[in-house]
Amino acid sequence: MKPMNPAEDGLPKPQRYWAILTLMVGLAMSCLDTAIVNVALPVIAKDLHTSAADSIWVVNAYQLAVMISLLPFASFGDIFGYRRVYRFGLVLYTAAALISALATSLDMLTLGRALQGVGAAGVMSVNTALVRFTYPRRQLGRGIALVSLVVAVSSAAGPSVAAAILAVAPWPWLFAVNVPIGVVTFLLAMRYLPYTAPSEHRFDLWSAGLCAAMFGLLITGINGVGHHQAVAAIMAEFAAAIMVGWLLVRRQLSQAMPLLPVDLFRRPIFTLSVTTSVCSFVAQGIAFVALPFYFHDVIGASAVETGLLITPWAVTTAILAPIAGRLADRHPWAASASRCSRPASCCWRCCRPTRRQSRSSGGSRCAASASACSSRPTIAPSSRARRASAAAAPARSRAPRGFSASRSAPPWSRSSSG
Repeated sequence: MKPMNPAEDGLPKPQRYWAILTLMVGLAMSCLDTAIVNVALPVIAKDLHTSAADSIWVVNAYQLAVMISLLPFASFGDIFGYRRVYRFGLVLYTAAALISALATSLDMLTLGRALQGVGAAGVMSVNTALVRFTYPRRQLGRGIALVSLVVAVSSAAGPSVAAAILAVAPWPWLFAVNVPIGVVTFLLAMRYLPYTAPSEHRFDLWSAGLCAAMFGLLITGINGVGHHQAVAAIMAEFAAAIMVGWLLVRRQLSQAMPLLPVDLFRRPIFTLSVTTSVCSFVAQGIAFVALPFYFHDVIGASAVETGLLITPWAVTTAILAPIAGRLADRHPWAASASRCSRPASCCWRCCRPTRRQSRSSGGSRCAASASACSSRPTIAPSSRARRASAAAAPARSRAPRGFSASRSAPPWSRSSSG
């Protein structure tokens, strides 16, 4: 009997089911916390004797910590192994949830939420990479669809879950419920998650600092627009974010194993996938922030009714996502379409190699993208393409010995899945 290769065959059953349960529970907790607190902000501000504007930092601290920490933790996953980073993220997230539940002041709650965001970044940054080694390659579409299902349903169900908890318990229980769930998930992670070999490359501290500065300045500028800060200060923050981002891209292009693999954007399908995903999640995020205020302030719905009104969005996503995943595995055209719906932060986690690859040896991240992000070619070659290939065959056969015409072409143009 042929031995199982985790890169091709995934985990054996039933370990695969326990592993995917562990991954999805951790991801659900991380995504729920981005929306679960919004409904309780007025109550939190009243209990902690603070203003509504200051209470917004309970949400901002979490989201800012996630954004700053996501790429550095993804790099740590390459260096130390994905499951180690996932376990660390779970431990930090659970401990920070306890701090938030016991908070008696806004400063303590904001600190707890920031630590929760760092832990959530550790969970989310390596989640899809672990899914890649959990499912067989031929069933990768199902795994990606399950990730999309959990992300969408958890984000949409946040107000509903918050309303249900607030109907029977005070707001600290919004954070306290995560503690027992986090402990159980950590115990499952210790036993069932797949092993991935660590990489030999070193952590790029300068890139991590530039990444944190870029996203921090960007979020600060957007926050300044919402709080009507001086125009000059807002423009300075945006200009600084653009400058730091330009320095970050310049540095990444010169690295063999970059923190942010910018060269993947040379692949049209990857650029299309990321652009579509970002636009989709931005539109969904705006709706999830605006709809609770519309239902509460305009229609006059209560917190529980607001959660119930948003629930159909989550239910519809839960019904359609598994169907999309099975279509992606069975039909090449569906696989091409489903690739455009993956979370942007997860795409290059699948695409990056886990071991050091030098440019001189021909090991490119773009070629890794082709093999890791697709289980089969998306579209069969047309008859015109076959005739062109046949016409070019004599020219290739006349090439000097030891020379390959394809070596002069960039790696993204040689991939069959691009």
